[in-house]
Amino acid sequence: MPMNVVLITLDGVRPDYLGCYGKRNVKTPNIDLLASKGVLVEKVYCHIPCTSSSHLSLFTSRLPLNHGIRFNRQKFEKELPVVSQIFQSAGYQTAAFVGAFVFDKQFGFNRGYDFYSDDMMYPCIEPFLFKIFNYQKDWGGFKVSKFSRNANRVNNSAIRWLKGIDNDKPFFAWLHYADAHDQFRLPLPLHLYYFRRRNYQQNVEYIDKHLGKFVEYLKKKNIFEDTLFVITSDHGESLNDYQVKGRDYTGHSNLIYNVVLNIPLIMVGPNIPVGKRSKQLFRTVDILPTLLDMVGISYESGFSFEGENLSDILLDKSTEKNLEVYAETLRPRTINLPELRALIQDPWKYVLKGQSKGEVLYHLIDDPQEHENVINRYPQIAEKMRSRLCEIIKNDNAESVLEGLGYS
Repeated sequence: MPMNVVLITLDGVRPDYLGCYGKRNVKTPNIDLLASKGVLVEKVYCHIPCTSSSHLSLFTSRLPLNHGIRFNRQKFEKELPVVSQIFQSAGYQTAAFVGAFVFDKQFGFNRGYDFYSDDMMYPCIEPFLFKIFNYQKDWGGFKVSKFSRNANRVNNSAIRWLKGIDNDKPFFAWLHYADAHDQFRLPLPLHLYYFRRRNYQQNVEYIDKHLGKFVEYLKKKNIFEDTLFVITSDHGESLNDYQVKGRDYTGHSNLIYNVVLNIPLIMVGPNIPVGKRSKQLFRTVDILPTLLDMVGISYESGFSFEGENLSDILLDKSTEKNLEVYAETLRPRTINLPELRALIQDPWKYVLKGQSKGEVLYHLIDDPQEHENVINRYPQIAEKMRSRLCEIIKNDNAESVLEGLGYS
């Protein structure tokens, strides 16, 4: 029987806040153990520091400017095949268990799932509590009472589904843990009850704890050994690493520094090398074609993937490839700052500041924190990268997207 697949996205989790990446004293023993049994990719980039858009690049293997979702709250309506539909067509049982309202089914992310769990409210008690407090928050025109649910609730929903599936058919399950993402602050005392004022590191450790419990359940049901795990994130997080408008910034969507573009990637399961650390540069769009090849699904469609199948490199069957990374964020336009577009061709990173036409060039080896603009010292490199970036974005419809969301 084909192997099961569990895709886990750790929303807003930076790789340097996972113990297996070895940068900080963070306790993530369960993720670390999985990494030790599979492949950990050391350098991985997302294409946009925005939750729904980055996930869609993962699900479709297409850049944001081509799949069309550039902001949260946009509805996914393009007729593009997504990962769940591909697995469903291959005979898999499919289910998703999301941890934030950003993936409410009204936005179109439930495509291709037999079962889609997106209810942030715990039955009975929570609707009653929120009605008493008469709490709703405006989120870009959407009235939201509870924006997210904790990892234990995501797990509970997933385990209930697993108990009822056909054990003679493989499954594809997506688990989305949102605890590390910047939380909507509920009014007291609800906030103390739900979040207990955990900080970012504690939130990451909380996710790890419950991810471990999910893995333990699979082991008890003798499912674990037949399951391929893919663990990644949608974007990183600035934890006052940089400033926006002269103030220390905790967040992600208004920046394009590597602290928000770097994400983890761990793959573990049948036929995956044990304890390997890969130096192959990965991008979000490369994950889907690589995953499909690893599980033996051949997929042909009129909609070509924009990512590369890098499975042979992870399996030590071929040498590393030189890949470039395109990244963007239009979000600064909403606070009267220029949009940001970037092109990374190691060791160089070129950034174009849209409306101001400002340019920045970083040397990522000499300056990994991206503090020194060396464009005046290397004008020819900047010119070459500018030309390539402009080629990538020449047919972009960003203006119509902004107008449609009321940001023009």
